Amino acid sequence: MPKSIPNFFKKLSFKKSNVHMPFDPKRDWKIIIFSFTGLSLLLAGFSGYLFFKINRGEIFTSGQQNTSTNQVIDKKLLDDTVARFETKKARLSELESQTSVTPDPSL
Repeated sequence: MPKSIPNFFKKLSFKKSNVHMPFDPKRDWKIIIFSFTGLSLLLAGFSGYLFFKINRGEIFTSGQQNTSTNQVIDKKLLDDTVARFETKKARLSELESQTSVTPDPSL
């Protein structure tokens, strides 16, 4: 038993030849860089595709809108609205010309 304990610790030594690491940093960085580059190229290609489709008017178009409107204006309603604003304007002019008669609160 005493010989098996030192042999056990010898097997656990972390020399590079004895360690079979499943991780290789160089390989991991290559995977990260190629994945990022590939994803960037795919995104750029899809963005270009959308740009040209939208620019040609093939997708994301709005329906044809009728720009000419034949809306009839109610003359009586228009005259009433103008008259109401004229009375408001006259009332505002009247209030601006009058002096304020507020009592002095300090007295």
